[in-house]
Amino acid sequence: MTDRKWFILTDGRVTGPFERQEIELSAANMNNPLIWGRGQHEWSSVERWQRLLKEHENPERKSRSGPERLWQLRVAGQELKAMHHDDMMDFLKTQKDLGEI
Repeated sequence: MTDRKWFILTDGRVTGPFERQEIELSAANMNNPLIWGRGQHEWSSVERWQRLLKEHENPERKSRSGPERLWQLRVAGQELKAMHHDDMMDFLKTQKDLGEI
């Protein structure tokens, strides 16, 4: 996972491929970048991407979310797909108004 090529999505534009070190330097200066690499099912926030890298490097390290439970959210009356706790927290951090959740 660490020798892969990565892509960044920010402001509706995809750039890359990048090495891990380039992502870590570039993403810090971007507005809500999302990162994707081959084998991922979806784009990840920088924080989630870093957690995934650490978990891959240290497989015995347990995720902070504990058991594999799925969470369901409804936003403005529309249900979102079921997600893991870490993904839900990342999603919630991007929301400006939590009143509709």
